[in-house]
Amino acid sequence: MIKRLPRFAEVTLQRLCAAQDALCQEVGEDESGWDYLIEFPEPGFTGPADMRPPRKSAYVQVKSARRGSLTCRIKLSNALRSAQSHQPWFVVLMIEDGAGDVAVYAEHVWEGHIRRVLEAARRAHNAGKPLHKQMVTFRLDGTRRNGDLIKWMQDTIAAVGDDYEQRKKELFKTVGFESGYGNARLTIEASSVEEISRNFLGLGRGLPLTQFDFTPSRFGISSGEPLMSLTEGIVHIEPVGQTGAEIRLRGSDRSEPIILAARAYATPESAPEDKTYRFSADFFEMIWSPKGDSSCTATLPLEEKRSLSDIEAFARMRAAFDAGSVDAQVWLHGKRAIAGSLTVNNPKASWDWQKLAQTLKLLRSIAGLEQEKHLRVSIKDLSAAPGLKTFQEVLSAPNFRLEFKANADAPTALTSLLYHFTVEVGGYLFSALVELEVAEDVTLGERRRVTARSPRFIESYVLANPTDGERRLIVEDYDRHLASREADASPMPLGDLREFIESIARERAAALPEER
Repeated sequence: MIKRLPRFAEVTLQRLCAAQDALCQEVGEDESGWDYLIEFPEPGFTGPADMRPPRKSAYVQVKSARRGSLTCRIKLSNALRSAQSHQPWFVVLMIEDGAGDVAVYAEHVWEGHIRRVLEAARRAHNAGKPLHKQMVTFRLDGTRRNGDLIKWMQDTIAAVGDDYEQRKKELFKTVGFESGYGNARLTIEASSVEEISRNFLGLGRGLPLTQFDFTPSRFGISSGEPLMSLTEGIVHIEPVGQTGAEIRLRGSDRSEPIILAARAYATPESAPEDKTYRFSADFFEMIWSPKGDSSCTATLPLEEKRSLSDIEAFARMRAAFDAGSVDAQVWLHGKRAIAGSLTVNNPKASWDWQKLAQTLKLLRSIAGLEQEKHLRVSIKDLSAAPGLKTFQEVLSAPNFRLEFKANADAPTALTSLLYHFTVEVGGYLFSALVELEVAEDVTLGERRRVTARSPRFIESYVLANPTDGERRLIVEDYDRHLASREADASPMPLGDLREFIESIARERAAALPEER
Protein backbone atom coordinates (compact mmCIF):
# COMPACT_ATOMS: atom_id res chain seq x y z
CA MET A 1 0.00 0.00 0.00
CA ILE A 2 1.25 3.45 -0.89
CA LYS A 3 1.40 5.45 2.36
CA ARG A 4 1.39 9.01 0.96
CA LEU A 5 -0.93 8.41 -1.98
CA PRO A 6 -1.81 12.09 -2.79
CA ARG A 7 1.86 13.01 -3.01
CA PHE A 8 2.62 9.85 -4.97
CA ALA A 9 -0.09 10.81 -7.49
CA GLU A 10 1.42 14.29 -7.95
CA VAL A 11 4.90 12.85 -8.48
CA THR A 12 3.46 10.36 -10.97
CA LEU A 13 1.94 13.22 -12.99
CA GLN A 14 5.29 15.04 -13.00
CA ARG A 15 7.03 11.88 -14.15
CA LEU A 16 4.54 11.31 -16.99
CA CYS A 17 5.05 14.92 -18.14
CA ALA A 18 8.82 14.65 -18.04
CA ALA A 19 8.71 11.41 -20.04
CA GLN A 20 6.84 13.17 -22.86
CA ASP A 21 8.77 16.50 -22.87
CA ALA A 22 5.98 18.46 -21.13
CA LEU A 23 6.52 21.04 -18.38
CA CYS A 24 4.58 20.50 -15.14
CA GLN A 25 4.28 23.60 -12.95
CA GLU A 26 2.59 23.47 -9.56
CA VAL A 27 -0.17 26.03 -8.93
CA GLY A 28 -0.71 27.37 -5.42
CA GLU A 29 -3.89 26.07 -3.79
CA ASP A 30 -4.78 29.48 -2.44
CA GLU A 31 -4.55 31.07 -5.88
CA SER A 32 -6.69 28.82 -8.02
CA GLY A 33 -7.72 25.62 -6.26
CA TRP A 34 -6.21 23.56 -9.10
CA ASP A 35 -2.96 21.70 -8.84
CA TYR A 36 -0.82 21.96 -11.96
CA LEU A 37 -0.35 23.90 -15.18
CA ILE A 38 1.01 21.66 -17.90
CA GLU A 39 2.83 23.14 -20.90
CA PHE A 40 2.88 20.66 -23.76
CA PRO A 41 5.90 19.99 -26.00
CA GLU A 42 6.64 22.61 -28.62
CA PRO A 43 5.14 21.65 -32.00
CA GLY A 44 7.38 21.05 -34.95
CA PHE A 45 8.14 24.29 -36.81
CA THR A 46 10.50 25.11 -39.67
CA GLY A 47 9.96 28.85 -40.05
CA PRO A 48 11.76 31.83 -38.45
CA ALA A 49 12.13 31.71 -34.67
CA ASP A 50 10.03 34.82 -34.14
CA MET A 51 7.08 33.14 -35.87
CA ARG A 52 7.14 29.95 -33.77
CA PRO A 53 3.73 29.45 -32.06
CA PRO A 54 3.70 29.29 -28.26
CA ARG A 55 3.33 26.05 -26.38
CA LYS A 56 -0.22 24.99 -25.65
CA SER A 57 -1.09 24.52 -22.00
CA ALA A 58 -3.78 23.07 -19.76
CA TYR A 59 -4.76 23.16 -16.09
CA VAL A 60 -4.96 19.85 -14.22
CA GLN A 61 -6.65 18.84 -10.97
CA VAL A 62 -5.07 15.68 -9.54
CA LYS A 63 -7.14 13.36 -7.36
CA SER A 64 -6.21 10.01 -5.84
CA ALA A 65 -8.14 7.12 -4.31
CA ARG A 66 -7.56 3.66 -2.84
CA ARG A 67 -10.80 2.20 -4.14
CA GLY A 68 -11.89 1.37 -7.63
CA SER A 69 -14.76 3.85 -8.21
CA LEU A 70 -14.08 6.10 -11.24
CA THR A 71 -15.50 9.21 -9.54
CA CYS A 72 -14.03 12.10 -7.63
CA ARG A 73 -15.51 15.05 -5.75
CA ILE A 74 -14.31 18.62 -6.34
CA LYS A 75 -15.30 21.84 -4.62
CA LEU A 76 -17.95 23.65 -6.62
CA SER A 77 -15.94 26.88 -6.46
CA ASN A 78 -12.96 25.14 -8.09
CA ALA A 79 -15.14 23.37 -10.66
CA LEU A 80 -16.73 26.70 -11.57
CA ARG A 81 -13.28 28.12 -12.36
CA SER A 82 -12.76 25.26 -14.83
CA ALA A 83 -15.97 26.20 -16.62
CA GLN A 84 -15.28 29.95 -16.58
CA SER A 85 -11.76 29.70 -17.95
CA HIS A 86 -11.28 29.75 -21.72
CA GLN A 87 -8.21 27.49 -21.32
CA PRO A 88 -8.29 23.64 -21.38
CA TRP A 89 -8.89 21.96 -17.99
CA PHE A 90 -8.55 18.27 -17.08
CA VAL A 91 -9.31 16.11 -14.04
CA VAL A 92 -6.77 13.31 -13.48
CA LEU A 93 -7.71 10.49 -11.10
CA MET A 94 -5.05 8.02 -9.88
CA ILE A 95 -6.31 4.87 -8.18
CA GLU A 96 -3.92 2.63 -6.23
CA ASP A 97 -3.66 -0.72 -7.98
CA GLY A 98 -2.52 -2.67 -4.90
CA ALA A 99 0.91 -3.42 -6.37
CA GLY A 100 2.71 -0.25 -5.37
CA ASP A 101 1.58 1.79 -8.38
CA VAL A 102 -1.50 3.69 -9.59
CA ALA A 103 -3.92 3.40 -12.54
CA VAL A 104 -4.26 6.77 -14.30
CA TYR A 105 -7.62 8.03 -15.59
CA ALA A 106 -8.45 11.45 -17.00
CA GLU A 107 -11.45 13.54 -18.04
CA HIS A 108 -11.64 16.67 -20.20
CA VAL A 109 -13.79 19.46 -18.75
CA TRP A 110 -16.09 20.12 -21.68
CA GLU A 111 -19.78 20.65 -22.49
CA GLY A 112 -21.40 18.03 -20.26
CA HIS A 113 -19.26 18.93 -17.25
CA ILE A 114 -19.63 22.67 -17.90
CA ARG A 115 -23.39 22.29 -18.01
CA ARG A 116 -23.55 20.35 -14.70
CA VAL A 117 -21.17 22.75 -12.95
CA LEU A 118 -23.02 25.90 -14.03
CA GLU A 119 -26.39 24.45 -13.08
CA ALA A 120 -25.06 23.43 -9.66
CA ALA A 121 -23.62 26.93 -9.16
CA ARG A 122 -26.98 28.53 -10.08
CA ARG A 123 -28.86 26.32 -7.61
CA ALA A 124 -26.34 26.97 -4.83
CA HIS A 125 -26.50 30.72 -5.41
CA ASN A 126 -30.31 30.76 -5.25
CA ALA A 127 -30.18 28.71 -2.05
CA GLY A 128 -27.61 31.06 -0.51
CA LYS A 129 -25.03 28.27 -0.09
CA PRO A 130 -21.29 29.17 -0.30
CA LEU A 131 -19.76 27.58 -3.38
CA HIS A 132 -16.56 26.55 -1.60
CA LYS A 133 -18.63 24.41 0.79
CA GLN A 134 -20.47 22.55 -1.99
CA MET A 135 -19.09 19.57 -3.92
CA VAL A 136 -19.62 18.39 -7.49
CA THR A 137 -18.88 14.84 -8.64
CA PHE A 138 -16.90 14.08 -11.79
CA ARG A 139 -17.28 10.63 -13.37
CA LEU A 140 -14.26 9.61 -15.43
CA ASP A 141 -13.87 7.49 -18.52
CA GLY A 142 -12.70 3.94 -17.80
CA THR A 143 -9.70 4.08 -20.18
CA ARG A 144 -6.32 3.90 -18.46
CA ARG A 145 -3.92 6.68 -19.49
CA ASN A 146 -0.66 5.55 -17.81
CA GLY A 147 1.29 5.52 -21.05
CA ASP A 148 -0.37 8.19 -23.19
CA LEU A 149 -1.78 10.81 -20.81
CA ILE A 150 0.03 13.83 -22.27
CA LYS A 151 -0.55 12.83 -25.89
CA TRP A 152 -4.22 12.12 -25.17
CA MET A 153 -4.58 15.61 -23.67
CA GLN A 154 -2.99 17.17 -26.75
CA ASP A 155 -5.19 15.13 -29.11
CA THR A 156 -8.31 16.06 -27.13
CA ILE A 157 -7.53 19.78 -27.39
CA ALA A 158 -6.67 19.48 -31.09
CA ALA A 159 -9.96 17.66 -31.78
CA VAL A 160 -11.89 20.73 -30.61
CA GLY A 161 -10.08 22.87 -33.18
CA ASP A 162 -7.87 25.93 -33.47
CA ASP A 163 -10.71 28.06 -32.08
CA TYR A 164 -10.70 26.14 -28.79
CA GLU A 165 -10.85 29.24 -26.57
CA GLN A 166 -13.69 30.82 -28.56
CA ARG A 167 -15.73 27.61 -28.53
CA LYS A 168 -15.33 27.15 -24.80
CA LYS A 169 -16.25 30.79 -24.25
CA GLU A 170 -19.43 30.27 -26.29
CA LEU A 171 -20.28 27.14 -24.28
CA PHE A 172 -19.96 29.08 -21.02
CA LYS A 173 -22.16 31.87 -22.36
CA THR A 174 -24.90 29.76 -23.97
CA VAL A 175 -25.48 26.44 -22.14
CA GLY A 176 -28.59 26.54 -20.03
CA PHE A 177 -30.16 29.34 -22.06
CA GLU A 178 -31.68 27.08 -24.72
CA SER A 179 -35.20 28.07 -23.59
CA GLY A 180 -34.43 31.77 -23.18
CA TYR A 181 -32.62 34.12 -20.85
CA GLY A 182 -35.40 34.74 -18.40
CA ASN A 183 -39.07 35.29 -17.76
CA ALA A 184 -40.98 38.54 -18.16
CA ARG A 185 -44.35 39.53 -16.75
CA LEU A 186 -46.08 42.66 -17.90
CA THR A 187 -49.36 44.46 -17.39
CA ILE A 188 -50.83 46.69 -20.09
CA GLU A 189 -53.83 48.98 -20.35
CA ALA A 190 -56.12 49.44 -23.35
CA SER A 191 -59.28 51.40 -24.02
CA SER A 192 -60.92 48.53 -25.94
CA VAL A 193 -60.49 45.00 -27.20
CA GLU A 194 -60.15 46.44 -30.71
CA GLU A 195 -57.10 48.44 -29.62
CA ILE A 196 -55.44 45.28 -28.32
CA SER A 197 -56.35 43.38 -31.50
CA ARG A 198 -54.85 46.04 -33.78
CA ASN A 199 -51.59 45.93 -31.83
CA PHE A 200 -51.42 42.14 -32.02
CA LEU A 201 -51.94 42.45 -35.77
CA GLY A 202 -48.99 44.87 -36.00
CA LEU A 203 -51.18 47.88 -36.81
CA GLY A 204 -51.33 49.68 -33.45
CA ARG A 205 -49.20 52.45 -32.02
CA GLY A 206 -48.31 50.59 -28.83
CA LEU A 207 -50.07 49.82 -25.57
CA PRO A 208 -49.48 51.65 -22.26
CA LEU A 209 -47.41 49.63 -19.79
CA THR A 210 -48.23 49.74 -16.07
CA GLN A 211 -45.92 47.00 -14.77
CA PHE A 212 -43.00 45.04 -16.20
CA ASP A 213 -40.73 42.59 -14.36
CA PHE A 214 -37.88 40.59 -15.90
CA THR A 215 -36.32 37.73 -13.93
CA PRO A 216 -33.21 35.99 -15.35
CA SER A 217 -33.38 32.23 -15.72
CA ARG A 218 -30.85 29.55 -16.61
CA PHE A 219 -31.46 25.81 -16.85
CA GLY A 220 -35.08 26.70 -16.10
CA ILE A 221 -34.00 28.05 -12.71
CA SER A 222 -35.17 31.60 -12.11
CA SER A 223 -33.26 34.06 -9.98
CA GLY A 224 -34.73 34.96 -6.63
CA GLU A 225 -35.42 38.60 -7.54
CA PRO A 226 -36.29 40.44 -10.77
CA LEU A 227 -33.34 42.01 -12.55
CA MET A 228 -35.51 44.79 -14.02
CA SER A 229 -38.78 46.42 -12.97
CA LEU A 230 -40.69 49.21 -14.74
CA THR A 231 -43.98 50.88 -13.91
CA GLU A 232 -44.53 52.91 -17.08
CA GLY A 233 -43.76 52.76 -20.78
CA ILE A 234 -45.17 51.71 -24.16
CA VAL A 235 -45.28 48.12 -25.42
CA HIS A 236 -44.92 47.72 -29.18
CA ILE A 237 -45.91 44.34 -30.62
CA GLU A 238 -44.26 43.15 -33.82
CA PRO A 239 -46.01 39.97 -34.94
CA VAL A 240 -44.05 37.46 -37.03
CA GLY A 241 -46.87 36.28 -39.24
CA GLN A 242 -47.22 33.14 -41.32
CA THR A 243 -45.83 32.83 -44.83
CA GLY A 244 -47.56 30.96 -47.63
CA ALA A 245 -50.62 33.24 -47.95
CA GLU A 246 -51.82 34.54 -51.29
CA ILE A 247 -54.36 37.28 -52.07
CA ARG A 248 -56.18 36.99 -55.40
CA LEU A 249 -58.17 39.95 -56.73
CA ARG A 250 -60.28 39.98 -59.87
CA GLY A 251 -62.22 42.94 -61.26
CA SER A 252 -65.73 42.96 -62.67
CA ASP A 253 -64.34 42.63 -66.21
CA ARG A 254 -63.21 39.10 -65.28
CA SER A 255 -59.70 39.82 -66.54
CA GLU A 256 -56.62 37.96 -65.37
CA PRO A 257 -56.51 37.97 -61.52
CA ILE A 258 -54.00 40.02 -59.56
CA ILE A 259 -52.05 37.61 -57.34
CA LEU A 260 -50.12 39.00 -54.37
CA ALA A 261 -47.90 37.01 -52.01
CA ALA A 262 -48.86 37.84 -48.42
CA ARG A 263 -48.22 37.10 -44.76
CA ALA A 264 -51.07 36.09 -42.46
CA TYR A 265 -51.49 37.40 -38.90
CA ALA A 266 -54.11 36.61 -36.27
CA THR A 267 -55.12 37.92 -32.86
CA PRO A 268 -54.43 35.55 -29.92
CA GLU A 269 -58.00 34.47 -29.09
CA SER A 270 -58.24 30.70 -28.68
CA ALA A 271 -61.42 30.14 -30.73
CA PRO A 272 -61.04 30.68 -34.52
CA GLU A 273 -64.43 32.38 -34.74
CA ASP A 274 -63.27 35.04 -32.26
CA LYS A 275 -60.04 35.88 -34.04
CA THR A 276 -59.36 38.81 -36.33
CA TYR A 277 -57.06 38.14 -39.29
CA ARG A 278 -54.72 40.39 -41.21
CA PHE A 279 -53.36 39.54 -44.64
CA SER A 280 -50.49 41.79 -45.62
CA ALA A 281 -49.14 41.98 -49.16
CA ASP A 282 -46.63 44.39 -50.63
CA PHE A 283 -48.97 47.35 -51.05
CA PHE A 284 -52.29 45.81 -50.04
CA GLU A 285 -53.65 45.13 -46.57
CA MET A 286 -56.83 43.27 -45.70
CA ILE A 287 -58.41 42.87 -42.24
CA TRP A 288 -61.03 40.12 -41.95
CA SER A 289 -63.12 38.63 -39.17
CA PRO A 290 -65.56 35.68 -39.27
CA LYS A 291 -68.05 37.99 -37.55
CA GLY A 292 -68.25 40.14 -40.68
CA ASP A 293 -65.97 43.07 -39.96
CA SER A 294 -63.46 43.59 -42.76
CA SER A 295 -61.54 46.38 -44.48
CA CYS A 296 -58.74 46.84 -46.98
CA THR A 297 -56.22 49.51 -47.93
CA ALA A 298 -53.99 49.91 -50.96
CA THR A 299 -51.02 52.27 -50.72
CA LEU A 300 -48.08 52.97 -52.99
CA PRO A 301 -46.36 56.36 -52.46
CA LEU A 302 -46.11 58.37 -55.67
CA GLU A 303 -42.36 58.94 -55.32
CA GLU A 304 -41.40 55.39 -54.30
CA LYS A 305 -39.20 53.64 -56.87
CA ARG A 306 -40.60 50.21 -57.74
CA SER A 307 -40.38 47.62 -60.49
CA LEU A 308 -42.63 48.00 -63.54
CA SER A 309 -44.55 44.82 -62.62
CA ASP A 310 -45.20 46.10 -59.08
CA ILE A 311 -46.67 49.37 -60.32
CA GLU A 312 -48.64 47.57 -63.02
CA ALA A 313 -50.21 45.26 -60.41
CA PHE A 314 -51.05 48.26 -58.22
CA ALA A 315 -52.56 50.14 -61.18
CA ARG A 316 -54.63 47.11 -62.24
CA MET A 317 -55.89 46.72 -58.69
CA ARG A 318 -56.87 50.40 -58.40
CA ALA A 319 -58.58 50.22 -61.80
CA ALA A 320 -60.58 47.19 -60.66
CA PHE A 321 -61.74 48.98 -57.50
CA ASP A 322 -62.63 52.11 -59.50
CA ALA A 323 -64.83 49.97 -61.75
CA GLY A 324 -66.87 48.59 -58.81
CA SER A 325 -66.68 45.59 -56.51
CA VAL A 326 -63.71 43.24 -56.64
CA ASP A 327 -63.82 39.49 -56.14
CA ALA A 328 -61.29 38.71 -53.39
CA GLN A 329 -59.92 35.38 -52.27
CA VAL A 330 -57.26 34.41 -49.72
CA TRP A 331 -55.39 31.14 -50.17
CA LEU A 332 -53.27 29.53 -47.47
CA HIS A 333 -50.77 26.83 -48.46
CA GLY A 334 -52.65 25.99 -51.65
CA LYS A 335 -56.16 25.95 -50.13
CA ARG A 336 -58.77 28.67 -50.34
CA ALA A 337 -59.53 30.08 -46.91
CA ILE A 338 -61.65 33.18 -47.63
CA ALA A 339 -63.79 34.33 -50.54
CA GLY A 340 -65.94 37.42 -50.95
CA SER A 341 -66.28 40.87 -52.50
CA LEU A 342 -64.58 44.16 -51.68
CA THR A 343 -65.70 47.66 -52.55
CA VAL A 344 -64.11 51.08 -52.09
CA ASN A 345 -66.08 53.66 -50.13
CA ASN A 346 -64.09 56.75 -51.11
CA PRO A 347 -64.92 58.56 -54.39
CA LYS A 348 -63.33 57.35 -57.62
CA ALA A 349 -59.88 58.79 -58.18
CA SER A 350 -59.25 61.13 -61.09
CA TRP A 351 -56.21 59.09 -62.20
CA ASP A 352 -56.78 56.73 -65.15
CA TRP A 353 -55.35 53.59 -63.53
CA GLN A 354 -56.44 51.35 -66.38
CA LYS A 355 -54.48 53.42 -68.88
CA LEU A 356 -51.46 53.41 -66.58
CA ALA A 357 -51.62 49.61 -66.28
CA GLN A 358 -51.69 49.30 -70.08
CA THR A 359 -48.73 51.67 -70.38
CA LEU A 360 -46.68 49.65 -67.88
CA LYS A 361 -47.49 46.43 -69.70
CA LEU A 362 -46.14 48.02 -72.86
CA LEU A 363 -42.96 49.23 -71.16
CA ARG A 364 -42.42 45.75 -69.73
CA SER A 365 -42.76 44.20 -73.19
CA ILE A 366 -40.10 46.60 -74.49
CA ALA A 367 -37.73 45.90 -71.58
CA GLY A 368 -38.04 42.12 -71.61
CA LEU A 369 -37.88 39.85 -68.57
CA GLU A 370 -34.14 40.11 -67.88
CA GLN A 371 -33.83 43.89 -68.23
CA GLU A 372 -37.00 44.53 -66.27
CA LYS A 373 -35.42 43.02 -63.13
CA HIS A 374 -33.16 46.06 -62.79
CA LEU A 375 -35.60 48.87 -63.64
CA ARG A 376 -37.00 51.06 -60.86
CA VAL A 377 -39.35 53.99 -61.50
CA SER A 378 -42.11 55.75 -59.57
CA ILE A 379 -45.67 56.71 -60.37
CA LYS A 380 -44.48 60.32 -60.28
CA ASP A 381 -41.85 59.49 -62.94
CA LEU A 382 -44.54 58.02 -65.15
CA SER A 383 -46.90 60.96 -64.75
CA ALA A 384 -44.09 63.42 -65.57
CA ALA A 385 -42.83 61.59 -68.68
CA PRO A 386 -43.57 63.76 -71.77
CA GLY A 387 -45.26 61.93 -74.63
CA LEU A 388 -45.89 58.74 -72.64
CA LYS A 389 -49.64 58.77 -73.32
CA THR A 390 -49.06 59.09 -77.07
CA PHE A 391 -46.32 56.46 -76.89
CA GLN A 392 -48.74 53.97 -75.35
CA GLU A 393 -51.67 54.79 -77.63
CA VAL A 394 -49.64 54.53 -80.83
CA LEU A 395 -47.66 51.40 -79.98
CA SER A 396 -50.72 49.59 -78.60
CA ALA A 397 -53.07 50.48 -81.44
CA PRO A 398 -53.90 47.51 -83.71
CA ASN A 399 -54.29 49.82 -86.74
CA PHE A 400 -52.43 52.86 -87.99
CA ARG A 401 -54.06 55.12 -90.58
CA LEU A 402 -52.20 57.87 -92.36
CA GLU A 403 -53.76 60.36 -94.82
CA PHE A 404 -51.60 62.77 -96.80
CA LYS A 405 -51.41 64.70 -100.06
CA ALA A 406 -50.83 62.36 -103.00
CA ASN A 407 -47.39 62.67 -104.54
CA ALA A 408 -46.74 61.48 -108.06
CA ASP A 409 -43.18 60.50 -107.16
CA ALA A 410 -44.29 58.19 -104.33
CA PRO A 411 -44.38 54.40 -104.87
CA THR A 412 -47.64 53.21 -106.37
CA ALA A 413 -48.14 50.54 -103.69
CA LEU A 414 -46.61 50.87 -100.22
CA THR A 415 -45.84 47.55 -98.47
CA SER A 416 -45.16 48.67 -94.88
CA LEU A 417 -44.73 51.58 -92.50
CA LEU A 418 -41.53 51.90 -90.54
CA TYR A 419 -40.90 54.21 -87.58
CA HIS A 420 -39.18 54.48 -84.23
CA PHE A 421 -40.70 55.99 -81.09
CA THR A 422 -38.89 57.05 -77.93
CA VAL A 423 -40.03 58.15 -74.47
CA GLU A 424 -38.02 58.87 -71.32
CA VAL A 425 -39.23 57.79 -67.86
CA GLY A 426 -37.33 58.45 -64.64
CA GLY A 427 -33.86 58.43 -66.19
CA TYR A 428 -34.57 55.50 -68.55
CA LEU A 429 -35.04 55.79 -72.31
CA PHE A 430 -37.58 53.36 -73.76
CA SER A 431 -37.56 53.05 -77.54
CA ALA A 432 -39.11 50.73 -80.09
CA LEU A 433 -38.46 50.27 -83.80
CA VAL A 434 -41.83 49.24 -85.27
CA GLU A 435 -42.97 47.87 -88.62
CA LEU A 436 -46.62 47.61 -89.73
CA GLU A 437 -47.93 45.74 -92.74
CA VAL A 438 -49.95 47.91 -95.17
CA ALA A 439 -53.48 46.53 -95.48
CA GLU A 440 -55.02 49.29 -97.57
CA ASP A 441 -53.49 51.93 -99.87
CA VAL A 442 -56.02 54.04 -101.74
CA THR A 443 -55.98 57.39 -103.54
CA LEU A 444 -58.98 59.67 -102.98
CA GLY A 445 -58.65 62.58 -105.35
CA GLU A 446 -55.67 64.61 -104.25
CA ARG A 447 -55.37 62.66 -101.01
CA ARG A 448 -53.84 59.28 -100.34
CA ARG A 449 -54.91 57.08 -97.41
CA VAL A 450 -52.74 54.27 -96.07
CA THR A 451 -53.98 51.84 -93.41
CA ALA A 452 -51.48 49.49 -91.75
CA ARG A 453 -52.06 46.67 -89.28
CA SER A 454 -50.24 44.04 -87.20
CA PRO A 455 -47.51 46.18 -85.60
CA ARG A 456 -44.42 44.31 -84.50
CA PHE A 457 -41.24 45.33 -82.70
CA ILE A 458 -38.15 44.91 -84.84
CA GLU A 459 -35.86 46.31 -82.16
CA SER A 460 -36.49 47.56 -78.63
CA TYR A 461 -34.22 49.45 -76.25
CA VAL A 462 -34.06 50.43 -72.59
CA LEU A 463 -31.11 52.72 -71.83
CA ALA A 464 -30.27 54.22 -68.44
CA ASN A 465 -29.15 57.85 -68.71
CA PRO A 466 -28.33 57.38 -72.42
CA THR A 467 -25.40 59.13 -74.08
CA ASP A 468 -25.62 60.91 -77.44
CA GLY A 469 -23.87 57.93 -78.99
CA GLU A 470 -26.50 55.53 -77.65
CA ARG A 471 -29.26 57.77 -78.97
CA ARG A 472 -27.62 57.76 -82.42
CA LEU A 473 -27.55 53.96 -82.28
CA ILE A 474 -31.37 53.90 -82.46
CA VAL A 475 -31.40 56.09 -85.59
CA GLU A 476 -28.62 54.03 -87.19
CA ASP A 477 -30.57 50.80 -86.58
CA TYR A 478 -33.64 52.41 -88.11
CA ASP A 479 -31.70 53.46 -91.23
CA ARG A 480 -30.20 49.98 -91.56
CA HIS A 481 -33.57 48.20 -91.37
CA LEU A 482 -35.10 50.71 -93.81
CA ALA A 483 -32.32 50.16 -96.35
CA SER A 484 -32.70 46.37 -96.15
CA ARG A 485 -36.44 46.63 -96.94
CA GLU A 486 -36.04 49.13 -99.78
CA ALA A 487 -34.07 46.53 -101.74
CA ASP A 488 -37.17 44.44 -102.60
CA ALA A 489 -40.22 46.31 -101.20
CA SER A 490 -41.72 49.76 -100.83
CA PRO A 491 -41.69 50.78 -97.16
CA MET A 492 -42.89 54.21 -96.08
CA PRO A 493 -40.29 55.76 -93.75
CA LEU A 494 -41.81 57.85 -90.96
CA GLY A 495 -38.59 58.23 -88.94
CA ASP A 496 -39.04 59.48 -85.39
CA LEU A 497 -42.81 59.15 -85.02
CA ARG A 498 -43.10 61.82 -82.36
CA GLU A 499 -41.37 64.35 -84.61
CA PHE A 500 -43.57 63.16 -87.50
CA ILE A 501 -46.77 63.72 -85.49
CA GLU A 502 -45.58 67.11 -84.26
CA SER A 503 -44.74 68.21 -87.84
CA ILE A 504 -48.25 67.27 -89.01
CA ALA A 505 -49.73 69.26 -86.11
CA ARG A 506 -47.65 72.28 -87.11
CA GLU A 507 -48.76 71.99 -90.74
CA ARG A 508 -52.41 71.84 -89.70
CA ALA A 509 -52.00 74.83 -87.43
CA ALA A 510 -50.34 76.81 -90.26
CA ALA A 511 -53.16 75.91 -92.67
CA LEU A 512 -55.89 77.31 -90.40
CA PRO A 513 -57.14 80.80 -91.32
CA GLU A 514 -55.74 83.56 -89.14
CA GLU A 515 -58.05 84.83 -86.42
CA ARG A 516 -59.35 88.29 -87.07
